[in-house]
Order: sequence, then C-alpha cells, then structure tokens
Amino acid sequence: MIDLEEKMSGDNDEMVLALMTPSHEYDAYVLHEAVEGLGASEATLIGILCTRSPKVPHFGLVLMIFKEGANLT
Repeated sequence: MIDLEEKMSGDNDEMVLALMTPSHEYDAYVLHEAVEGLGASEATLIGILCTRSPKVPHFGLVLMIFKEGANLT
C-alpha cells in the first residue's frame, strides 16, 4: 500500500487506495488513521466497527492487522 500511496497525488488518491487495497487491510489502515494523533475520529471508528460483523473472517483480519500495526504507516 505504501508504494501505491507514494506514486499518487491529487484528490482521488484516497479513493484509489480504497479500491486497490484488500478491504481488511484498508479497514485496518483507516482505523489506525482514525486513532492516530490528538483525538479520535469517532465517526470513522463507529462506521467501521459497527458495520462489520465480528463473526465474519474479515473482521478478525482487520483486528489482527490493526494489532500488529503491519504496513499501516
């Protein structure tokens, strides 16, 4: 994801990242960005955590990637 991010510029870079990144990796990336720095983006946290079912394997992958912090920055 970092290589793709470095090669892009403009207003559409976030959309392209979202489309080109596996959904579980992108969700982990967005969660990381939402809690990084001063204050958390509550709308982002709620949007991801409340719309993903913990019974779906995708949610487990998101949490695993988020906890490991792999390729998020």
